[in-house]
Amino acid sequence: MNLIPLTLQDWQAAVARRATTPFFYLPEAYQAQEVLAQRYRTRVYRVETPEGAYLMPLLESRRWGLRRLYSGPDGTYGGLLPLDDAPPAPSRLYRQVIHRLTGLRAPCLYLTVPHRPDLGLRMPGEPTDRTYLLDLGPDFDHFFRQVLQGKRRNIYRRGLRAGLAAVEGAEHLAAFLHLYRRRRWAREYPEIYWQALLRSGRARLWVAHHEGRAVAALWLLLGRGEAFYYLGVQTPESAELSPLTFLLVEALRGLLQQDRIHRVDLGASMGLRGVEHFKRSFGARPVEIHHRAWCRFGPGLRLRRPARLRL
Repeated sequence: MNLIPLTLQDWQAAVARRATTPFFYLPEAYQAQEVLAQRYRTRVYRVETPEGAYLMPLLESRRWGLRRLYSGPDGTYGGLLPLDDAPPAPSRLYRQVIHRLTGLRAPCLYLTVPHRPDLGLRMPGEPTDRTYLLDLGPDFDHFFRQVLQGKRRNIYRRGLRAGLAAVEGAEHLAAFLHLYRRRRWAREYPEIYWQALLRSGRARLWVAHHEGRAVAALWLLLGRGEAFYYLGVQTPESAELSPLTFLLVEALRGLLQQDRIHRVDLGASMGLRGVEHFKRSFGARPVEIHHRAWCRFGPGLRLRRPARLRL
């Protein structure tokens, strides 16, 4: 096994050869993370084996004298991404890569890997969470009539009659931040992070207005061939209108008609049944996710479940 550091240009060329790549394996995802703190640095490796080649992007953190590596920072996705039609990475390859990386004076390597056979992604061990994948179909009419459940269609039509309006663009960042800061989050990101996502060209910010006021907002992050539903927020007083349902339907229309993307990852739900029901009602199906941490303290190597930070 060879572990070869890649340049940004090599990284871009590697993912460009794949038909589908989630946003969190692209350089833009890690560049946005780097603006959060000076201690963050991106490292990306090409892992070459007799079975094939794999991509492993990492975020390096140095804090209080400790060096840690994250493949899938802040609960997003990472792991060994197959290149050039390589098969999914076997368990032994993960063990070899982990030993090599944690031996480079890094006490811990954190991994978050979705079980996505369609992308060649898998992870040994029991899953710790699940995300929801939504296949939109060939066009918006098919999605609205054949995929979206009748209850959500009725909520969307009710929002139209009530005067909800959806807009998209970077110029609506201030409206989003006003909604975002009204809630308490496990980790609140600064404005510069959201600006970095918008500058990448791979983020779509949607905002819903009612009677001249912003009442909901959501973010979609565009990979190659699929998108990720990153964050949604609405005001408590607008809950009767369900503006987030209305806004998500409009955002999915935009994905199909403008970005030509037909698949959306709706993200993990952390076991919240109401959130899972919301995603299933859009026609999404569950997919397993594996969160792991390999930590080396002294001569030993031990495995434990990491504490997770998610929006």
